[in-house]
Amino acid sequence: MAVGELGLILTSTNGINWTEQTIDTLKDINGIIYAEGISTWTVVGEENLIANSTDNGVTWIINAQFITPERDYTVSGGPFLSGYGPEELVPGNTQDSLQLTVVTRPGASWPVNQYNHNGYNVVSIELSPSSSTQVTYQFNYNPVTKQYLTQIPAQISVSVINGSTNVSTTLLQNASGYHVHWKSGTITLNNPINFPNDKLRNSRCL
Repeated sequence: MAVGELGLILTSTNGINWTEQTIDTLKDINGIIYAEGISTWTVVGEENLIANSTDNGVTWIINAQFITPERDYTVSGGPFLSGYGPEELVPGNTQDSLQLTVVTRPGASWPVNQYNHNGYNVVSIELSPSSSTQVTYQFNYNPVTKQYLTQIPAQISVSVINGSTNVSTTLLQNASGYHVHWKSGTITLNNPINFPNDKLRNSRCL
């Protein structure tokens, strides 16, 4: 037996000659199994399609769809009327339809007078290493002004600024670049940067 797109089911007794069988669906069938103990073929497909045959695929009975049990309770919030949520990136204007697509990444910002309380607000700082072995930096604290840069940073971007060319190279947040420790507010580089010429640019959006 073979199955395929648009409800296709083929049966054969020798694998050479095939007969197309009829099933009351145009949904794609993606899998098939035979239960020898009850002599039943079962096919499954798109949109929870399940059908059984007990006469070697000639006739098929489509089972009911998966049943979703009734919820014991439903939790829902009020309408989103103002403000912004960086973790969700929802639009902040009441006339928006919540279909905003955000493509801005850290390193760019939107004019405050045009997009007040919407999308990203990016803060950036340059940090110089204090030694040739330093790999840990505070990503949300300015050691010069001794102030926190953002209340709740939502995303981190780290770049190394070459002291000779002033060209920056973005590091990847993985085993080859750096790791973020959100609780302690630090980033740890896998390798120290060139001391004392290079700098670390740390950007975060809120």
